[in-house]
Amino acid sequence: MLLPGHGTSGPTLEIFTYEDVYERKPVMANCTGYTHIAFEVDDVETTLNYALNNGAKLLGKVTEKKIENVGTLKFVYFRDPEGNIIEIQSWDK
Repeated sequence: MLLPGHGTSGPTLEIFTYEDVYERKPVMANCTGYTHIAFEVDDVETTLNYALNNGAKLLGKVTEKKIENVGTLKFVYFRDPEGNIIEIQSWDK
């Protein structure tokens, strides 16, 4: 999948499934290496509720942070059914 905003030769995101999987210890968002992926959404609460109703597990709480001269960032982390950390966020300017 081509990521938006970079044209036809921009970065991509690939998602795979495997027959043989290996367990790993859970990581947190502030560990080194790949830890999470973030998405900007229109409504954090609606998106979070959809995820939770489909097998996600809350990781933390919905948080708002005011950034001077930029706006207010609202975000939350959760784990998808496979244990991956997902961050969803929205900006109110």
